Amino acid sequence: MLRHSISFLVVLTIALFLSSCAGHHTAALLDDVETYIQERPDSALATIRAIDTTTLTSRSLRAHFALLHAMALDKNWIDTTDVNVVMPAVEYYDRHPSGIRQAKAWYYLGRIQQNGNNRPDASISFMKAERYAEDSDDSAFKALICLAISKIYSQTHLHD
Repeated sequence: MLRHSISFLVVLTIALFLSSCAGHHTAALLDDVETYIQERPDSALATIRAIDTTTLTSRSLRAHFALLHAMALDKNWIDTTDVNVVMPAVEYYDRHPSGIRQAKAWYYLGRIQQNGNNRPDASISFMKAERYAEDSDDSAFKALICLAISKIYSQTHLHD
């Protein structure tokens, strides 16, 4: 009996070690994708789609993956209406604010809501993104938010 318990503990320890290594590899891969997603969104999407989601062993990894996935879809002109793509990022970054990532999570939630013609919720999401991006130095992203807000306004108020 003791021998089986020791064997079980050894196997469990090895499994935890391997999953931890996989998590570190995935985190490094996501950090790398974040560096080139703006310039090469097609490569970023291919890399994200190739990630084994079982290696997303923490909430922070799942949030980072969800944010980059939503970004890559949007930047590749793939209009999804499934808010579940980005919700892990929105929920995580609301609990653990991280500046620009929180703003981006809300922005891409707004884009997905806009794709589904849910303009009221999209405008709220864009406004939250704008508020969370206030202290950021990323003027291109701030301009993207303003463009999205103006497009929602135009779609809502300038139709027949």
